[in-house]
Amino acid sequence: MKNCEEKSKRFLIGIFLLMVFTMPIKLKANVYYIFIDNLSVPEQMLIKSIQGIVNQKVKNGDESLHSVYTINRDVDLDWLVDYRSQYGFSTNLKQFSTLYSYGKQYIDNYVLWSPGNTWTLNIACTYAALHQAMVLTPQLASDLNIAAEKTLLMDFTQDQWYYPDMNSGAAETITGKLDGYTWAMNHLLPQCDSTKIITLKDNIPDLRDMIFFDNIFTINLDPLNNEDEIALLNTILSQYPVGATMLGWADGSFATEPGQDEVTVERAFVKILSENNMYFVPSDYANNLSFHGLFDFPSKLEQQEKTGKYEQGKKYVCFIASDGDNLQYDMNYMRTKMWENSYRGKVPVGWTISPRLYEFAPFIAWYYYNSAAQDDFNDTFVAGPSGFSYAYPSSLDDNALIDFLQKTDMTMKEMDMSCIVSIDITGKEQETYQKFAEHTSAKGVFLTEKEHNAYLPEYDYVFQSGNHDLGLIVEMVRVDDQPVSDLVNQIRLNAFFNKFVFVYFNVWFDNLDIVYGIYQDLKADTSYRVVGPAEFMDCLMQYHLGTAIEPDNSSKLTPSDLTLHQNYPNPFNPETVIAYTLPAAGEVELNVLNTRGQKIKTLINNVQSTGKHQVKWDGTDDQGRKVSSGIYFYQIKFDNKIKTKKMILLQ
Repeated sequence: MKNCEEKSKRFLIGIFLLMVFTMPIKLKANVYYIFIDNLSVPEQMLIKSIQGIVNQKVKNGDESLHSVYTINRDVDLDWLVDYRSQYGFSTNLKQFSTLYSYGKQYIDNYVLWSPGNTWTLNIACTYAALHQAMVLTPQLASDLNIAAEKTLLMDFTQDQWYYPDMNSGAAETITGKLDGYTWAMNHLLPQCDSTKIITLKDNIPDLRDMIFFDNIFTINLDPLNNEDEIALLNTILSQYPVGATMLGWADGSFATEPGQDEVTVERAFVKILSENNMYFVPSDYANNLSFHGLFDFPSKLEQQEKTGKYEQGKKYVCFIASDGDNLQYDMNYMRTKMWENSYRGKVPVGWTISPRLYEFAPFIAWYYYNSAAQDDFNDTFVAGPSGFSYAYPSSLDDNALIDFLQKTDMTMKEMDMSCIVSIDITGKEQETYQKFAEHTSAKGVFLTEKEHNAYLPEYDYVFQSGNHDLGLIVEMVRVDDQPVSDLVNQIRLNAFFNKFVFVYFNVWFDNLDIVYGIYQDLKADTSYRVVGPAEFMDCLMQYHLGTAIEPDNSSKLTPSDLTLHQNYPNPFNPETVIAYTLPAAGEVELNVLNTRGQKIKTLINNVQSTGKHQVKWDGTDDQGRKVSSGIYFYQIKFDNKIKTKKMILLQ
């Protein structure tokens, strides 16, 4: 355990130093760019290997080289134009033959991979990255006559593999994918970047330059159905320190059984990663990370967030966009479908975005911050699931969770964020998000999926730790492509029972017009306020903690209604505090009930003055006996009114 803690500390320090001391590179030469969308898969893989190796040389100080940029979709060209405008470098379009000729000037070796066994590609790329070699298929190697100029280090199309190379190593017989990845784990993984690993479907070119740029071990193993591959995956992951990062995305084709789909694969993969105390950065189609990583922010990231003042009688709604943890979404779909949408900026939205852009693509983060709508604070950024990276926080062990929260807090401060969206397993919400309150300075957490409500006292809640309060709310309404009227009715129904409604919209449905329609409907009703995430959490905490203020901000409210606050701590052991606010002096009764509604303890039964009061319950019944662990209710009766809340005792 101590060794894991030391590894975690070293990794955290390394990330911090990377963030603090990464300086912007001023390119002294042209940027060579090439369209790869019309190339064959073997040609794409060759170009990506050249790109990663050349850009690594630029990163390591050879700024006279021409860095390489690949265009696989229209938005890649948009980003290049923006870079050129901001940094002032010139660009030069290359064809396949001319870029290959340029790259081979600086690369002496090559390896072969098998298009008939595509699983060899990831292994070939990992090996080639460590040996500064290009990757080719036998046919492409023949077409280019590369053997006349360069040295073949390894032929992964054969069943005899050698280490360190085919000219000097002992042969090992490889009979298939499991043998191949086991060989790679034994010989290649120890030499690779110890803080990052990639999972990548065999035919995807986009992320592949990062293998060469940072010498990253790369896999594509089944996390769902193949027990042998699951076992090997866990063995590989166990060799990484706490807090290592997985880039890429789980291969949806592993969903081979009835009822399984890509989401089933995703959940299985993220669960395995979290259980191995690793963090996921979705990025399979994140193109040109080896180029984006050469630049720092043009200026400091800052966003303006409106503070909240809870108003009695108002109902609060907050729209949060999904999928911002996904680098390829941040780089592609977010810009083309969301950011350039005519409705963007006309409705308050919390845009999830990956804090890891700070590390992998600073300019792209800066672009969004610099172009956000300032009117009415309608574009604000929150940390995409589940903070520092995509993980199930409740699946992390205690040390890894603290590490995760420290990194979350550090990157959120650098990205000037105050709120988090979290995706998590169920069952440990109270324990996990109490730690969020203790180890981050975040204002609030938006927890997706309604199932979490079964494990919390109510949909919205406040965790307290010293001087820091953390608001939390569970998703109530999800927007896909339903009619606006149906969604408005869902929101109004939820608002009948809850003053705060978290609406999560699935961006892949290109549904910002639907969100705008909902906003217009609610805006016409003066009892509703649609606000940004920071303002929403301010109001939520003021409501729960009894610190609500009048709209004119002049004084604290005189209580106008009976208020029963959530107990704290919750769950608790051995005692908890229950607070309540009386609108006038009078007789009040406060009892503890079991799940059958039977009274087990009377806490208060007398006349009290107006204002806020509190009482402790020590987990005993009226006879002074300790009660068992479980769910209990506390109920207040005052002036013919009754209010009840849930609490959990853990012995």
